[in-house]
Order: sequence, then structure tokens, then C-alpha cells
Amino acid sequence: VFSEVIKKKKDAYLLYVGQVDKDVKSKVDSMIIKNKIPLNHIRFLGLRNDATSILSISDVCIIPSRSESFSLVAVEAQAFNVRVIASDAIPNSVLRNANTFELSLNDSAEKWANAILSKDIDVTKDGGIELFDIKNVISKHIQLYKSVCQY
Repeated sequence: VFSEVIKKKKDAYLLYVGQVDKDVKSKVDSMIIKNKIPLNHIRFLGLRNDATSILSISDVCIIPSRSESFSLVAVEAQAFNVRVIASDAIPNSVLRNANTFELSLNDSAEKWANAILSKDIDVTKDGGIELFDIKNVISKHIQLYKSVCQY
């Protein structure tokens, strides 16, 4: 996907935050060479204590997950108003902002790249990420606890 992005936006950079096992790194290195992606445009940052700070200065957060029960990083990206392009493995209920989009992992690299670079928004989304705000979550848990204790 990044090879398609960099064809269209020469000053694009890919920052990979998180643990990368040797097999994945080897496959990625092969794809970088095969697609002639400039090495100075890709950074493997590893596990970081400042991952949310890096996310907050990003233009796009890409989440190509095969399986996800809940995507905290998608919620965090939305809190920073960072565009999110996620696989359809991310629950719809998590993608709330107008700048969040879901694609299939079977979609073409070009379709992913276009979504990443697009400035389009989805006006049908309500932007209600306050649903995930800790104050609201605590309040809901307290209400649930009280309702259960009444029995």
C-alpha cells in the first residue's frame, strides 16, 4: 500500500509503531526492495512510551487488522482528529468521526492509497467518540453495577 501512496505523494513517510517480529520485518524488507521504496521514508519505531504523541502528529492512522474486538488506537486517533483508514475487522461502532473509513483487506493497494490520501469525509457519521470518554464509561459502569445490585 505504501508503494502506491509514495507514487502519488513523494514526501510521504511511514511510521510503524509497535512490535515487529522477525518474519514480518523480513517480509516488509522484501516488499520495500521489490517496490523500490526509498528507505529514508520508512521508520520502524518499535514499542514506545510516547506512541500517542506520535499518533497526535500523524496525518493518517492505518489499521489493517485481520481481527479486532475493539481498537483503542482507532479511538485515540479520532480523539486527535487523525484520519483513520481501517480494515473491516474494526467494529463499525468504533469508527465514529467523519474522517474514519473502513476497507476490506481484499481491496486493492491503490484503493487503500486513495483512501489514505483523500481529504473526503463521511458526513453520515456523528463523531460521537465521547461515548468512549472515561467519564461516560465510568458512569455507565456505575449504573450497571447499581442495577445489578438491586436484585
